[in-house]
Order: sequence, then structure tokens, then C-alpha cells
Amino acid sequence: MSGFGRIVLSILSVFWFAFAGFASAKDNQVTLTLIDGSFSIEGKLVKFDSEYYSLESDLGLLTMAAATTRCLGDACPDPLELVPSVTISVSPDLGELLVPSLIESFASSRGYRLSAKAAEEGSVDIVLSSPGLLSPVANFKLTLMEATDGFGRLSDNSTDLAIFRRGPTLSEEEILSQKNPSVLRSQVIGWETLRLYANESSSLSALTVRDLFKKAKGEDEDGALEGFILDGDGDSLIALHQVLGQSVPVAFSERSRSSQNGVIMVTPNLALPPPLKHIPVSASCGAPIARDENSFGAQPLQAPIYMFHANVRLPKIARDFMHYTLSLPAQRIVSRSGYVSRTPSEARLESEQGILLNAVLNSGSDTALNDLKKTARILSGFGRLSLTFRYKGGTRELDDVSRSNLDYLASLLQQGRFINRDILFAGFSDSKGNAQSNLRLSQSRAEALRDTILSIMGENAPKQGKFTARGFGEVLPIACNDIAWGQRENRRVEIWVR
Repeated sequence: MSGFGRIVLSILSVFWFAFAGFASAKDNQVTLTLIDGSFSIEGKLVKFDSEYYSLESDLGLLTMAAATTRCLGDACPDPLELVPSVTISVSPDLGELLVPSLIESFASSRGYRLSAKAAEEGSVDIVLSSPGLLSPVANFKLTLMEATDGFGRLSDNSTDLAIFRRGPTLSEEEILSQKNPSVLRSQVIGWETLRLYANESSSLSALTVRDLFKKAKGEDEDGALEGFILDGDGDSLIALHQVLGQSVPVAFSERSRSSQNGVIMVTPNLALPPPLKHIPVSASCGAPIARDENSFGAQPLQAPIYMFHANVRLPKIARDFMHYTLSLPAQRIVSRSGYVSRTPSEARLESEQGILLNAVLNSGSDTALNDLKKTARILSGFGRLSLTFRYKGGTRELDDVSRSNLDYLASLLQQGRFINRDILFAGFSDSKGNAQSNLRLSQSRAEALRDTILSIMGENAPKQGKFTARGFGEVLPIACNDIAWGQRENRRVEIWVR
């Protein structure tokens, strides 16, 4: 950890449970008038980010550009003196190291100096300053809080950004949809590996995702899963359910973190001390496969780290920071902080024996060996990127995480990351329904994703011949098709490059 990170951590370790203050603008009555005099309106100034005024008026919430607008009234800010403020609510585990390190790297990339100080009501102010002028250019107000409290802040726009270890529960989604329908916009800045631990005397040595899926749903068939219960902190348990594709009606309260026999602890990718032992989780469709407990690659339980943003126009420096978190330097920090980077890696089909073995063992009865051979021939020579798009069952609608991948993939392509290479959008399905229908659906999904990416890239898109789409149906499953988690994993479009 850098010296700056230690300073931020020492401040937040004392105040992580407190809420950040929110400067109310309820009494800020002003008049905004276009410079040409063609329009004028009175109202309460809600926000000014050095580029735009946000005004609560009789016509509703208006946004007017400062460059073409005059502001009259005691509450009008001085654009020359205003320092944009960015409020960030963040899960404790992420706010103690990852987020301060990302802010520090972002500031360094732009030549800014940093200082940190305790703010009112338990927040920390991270001030970005220009070295030449020795004057502030922005203030990042960072507050640690659990996701439940953070979603409340997002619902009333009292935080600009929120970085959480999980998505909202059903009850939180309902509140957000009523108060602020657009607030669920987010991007994924990395992944967190959830790990399971048990008492060292436990007879359990490994589990399958199928075991966890049934246990989380309370389906202890034939007494096979009576040997353990799931425990851990609330956000980790919710993240586990969401990774398994299970809806969570309400937030869990803080759990016991007990190490008794029969308890499986769900934690972030942080090592726990003895007497607990790591319980590896495999995607095996049969008996669990025990692996080296230090092999994070063997863990299929990777939960997204979300960055949500409020339904207001953010200051430019906040938008720049959001964009920066997906850059290569920022993603290296994600990796060094113990999380899984979003930066795509590339793997050849011939090196992925696990996928081929799954295909042989788990393909549906309608899948012939010739289909598998044909798929292998087509994909031979391509490399599969670790960037996958998944769909809701029976539809061409991307799930929440995959929607955040669209702009990211388009950005990588526009940056020339795969210049002069062929891009194949490879569609796959689960084994529910008719094989031919699944083949057509996978083709349709692959074509739709390719066309969407080309549309986002606009005039920067490469020649059409470089982007092809191919559907393979249910030929190449990567998980068991007999549980909803496996079906969701198999409904996907992968990006292959050559």
C-alpha cells in the first residue's frame, strides 16, 4: 500500500460506519437566463458542476449549460472559484484499499497532487490539486458504508458514485425503481472471488456449484446437503446468491462468522486464520473436484464489483474517473489489490481441456459428435477472450453485468487492442428446448451483439468482414445444464480473436 493509501485507511478505519454529509440546496433560489435573453426561469439551484446548472423549477428539474447561461441570485456560484466535488459511497472492504488506490493513480495520471483529511460526519476528503498553481481542482468525498445504506443514497441522488460488492436485492430494486428509475446504470470495474471456509475438523473437503445452488435454495434432496449451513457477512451472502443467479428478496443482516462444525463461511478473497480451512468449489457435474486451496483460478464464484452512478449529470472529473477505472493502469491496481481484473486475457481452445471435457460429458442428447468436431474446427486457431456476454433465459436480452460490457468492448476495439485481427462473436445456448431452435437463437444473439458493438463504434467500426457472428447452439457447454446456474452460464456470446 502506498503512503497516501495508508493515510486514507487510517482516517476511514475510524469513521467507516458514518454517513457522508450532503449539502442541501433547498433554499438556493436563483434566476437562470440564457445569454441571448430568449429564456429565463426561477427556481432552486440543486447543483452546479462547473459546466451545468441543475435547477428545480415549476417545469421540473432543468439542466442549463453555464457557457450560455447567466445566474442571478446570492446562491449563484462563481465558476472561477468553484471546485467540483464528487461524493463516493463504497463498501468497506473496497474503500480501505482499492478505491483510494484508484483515485491516487487517476490523479497521478493527470499530474495532480493529493491530500486527505477527515471531513464532517466521518467522511474523508481527498483533494486533487494542480502542482503549478497549488490550488484544488477537485474534491473526492469518500464514505464507507454497507450497500443497503448506499442504495438509499443512490435513490435520492445524495451520492454521485457508489462502488459495491453486490447488486441490489429485490426490495432495494423496488425502492430504486420508484424513486429513481435510472439509477441502476452501472459498470463493472473488476471481480471479487468469493471463497468458502469450514472448521478444520469438518469432513467436507470440496463442493460443487450444484451443491451450493441447492443449499442456497434450501433444497437438501435426500439429505445429501444436511452437513452444512451457509454463513458470513450480509453482502457476501447476497453476492453468492446473485452469482448463483438467485433472486434475493431482502438484505441479510450481519451474520455470526462462526467457525463451528457444519458451518460454511462465505467471504471475499481474503485469507482467514486457522482453524478454518478453504473449501474449493468446482463446476463439476458429478463429484466435487478438490484442488489446491490457493488456486483462485479453480474458483467459479466470481462476483462483480459494481460502480453505480446517480441520475444526475456528473462533474467532468467524475466522468473521467469512471472511464479511467477501466484503463490498463487502473486494472493493474485492481489485480494488485487482490481482485480479478477486467482486462481481457486470451486462451486457445486447444489449451482449455476443461471446456472440451464438459462438452463431451454434458452436451444434450441432440448434440452429435460431428457437431462438436465441426465447432472445434471452426474455433481452431482462435483465442477466446475472458469477456463474455450472458442472456436472460429464452431471450436476446443481456443480463445486467453484460450490459455494462458493451461500451467496454467497443472502447477496447476503438483503442486498437485487436487491430488487424479477425473478431468472431460466438453464440452458445443451454440445452433446454429443441437443438435446432437453440442453434437459431444462439446465431441471433451473436449477430445482435455484433451489430450493437458496430453501432456503438459508429464511424470508427472496422470493415464488416473483420467482424463475423456464428451460432453453435448447445454444443459447447461450460457448466451443468441441470441447474439454473449452469443454464445461465451456458447462455452466452463469447469473443474469439485470430
